[in-house]
Amino acid sequence: MYKPTFENLPDEIILEICQYLHCSHVLYSFFNLNSRINQTITFYRQHVYFRRASYKILLYIYEYILPQIGSSILSLTIHPLHQASFPSSIDQYISTIFSNLKILTLTSWKSEKLVSFLDILQDMKYLHKLIIQELSCSILIDDRNLIEKVFNNKNSFLTNVIFDYDCDSMNLSNYSLNNIILHNINSLTIQLNTLTDFSRLIHFIPNIQQLDVSLKNSSLKTVPFDIKLLNLKIFSLWNINYYSNFDDVISLLTIVPVIEQFSLTISTRDSNLINGEKLFSIFPIRLKKFNYTVCYYLKQD
Repeated sequence: MYKPTFENLPDEIILEICQYLHCSHVLYSFFNLNSRINQTITFYRQHVYFRRASYKILLYIYEYILPQIGSSILSLTIHPLHQASFPSSIDQYISTIFSNLKILTLTSWKSEKLVSFLDILQDMKYLHKLIIQELSCSILIDDRNLIEKVFNNKNSFLTNVIFDYDCDSMNLSNYSLNNIILHNINSLTIQLNTLTDFSRLIHFIPNIQQLDVSLKNSSLKTVPFDIKLLNLKIFSLWNINYYSNFDDVISLLTIVPVIEQFSLTISTRDSNLINGEKLFSIFPIRLKKFNYTVCYYLKQD
């Protein structure tokens, strides 16, 4: 009686099995069983995420698999615990090993470790998207150093930077950032402390086309804006911890005259901000789509 082996299973069944495994387990178990399976698991060789892998598995992947597949990896997710397990040879030559990397995700880092690691990225010439998740900002590293490390990267291909919503908010207002001009950044998601930080930010992203900002510790109370973002088409702002009013939104819209999509999440006691006619009267003429979430609180007598 014919007894099929794993190597002879149809591609569809192998891929179905892979859906129940983490990427590191797929690579550790199936890579180099034969050339057909290597082709079948192409996705797992191109998009690598070391999740729930033991030290033994990580070490094997680092030493024997990454040197073989590194140039084919397009997206990579690294946790600081994974990076700590890197053999020194990989840590020193990471930009060479992942020579065609396009998307890098760094998860659950502390700012002081992240700053030192970012030096490694300087020579990743195809890296166009950097995602930073669950960043913990440390008092040992000021936010200016972190911003400079991320945005002063000499990699001119880097166009998209994301600090996700679980990152600590950043303070830009207390530092001189005059030496930072981010001509190559056209998409940015960032968590900031205050509207003043936002007013600083917009000065060094002149070519931004898509901007997603969350303000954690500030209202939209009017801050003087002396610049307009003339390339910004998609704008999202989240500010729910403090009350905003109608005039604040008017002031905000003066800096984004050509936006086509606008998403706004706010808290307010101003009835004008739940009046559709008044809202639409202040929108830029090119606006095509408006997403609005408002927490409205009645004024108390």
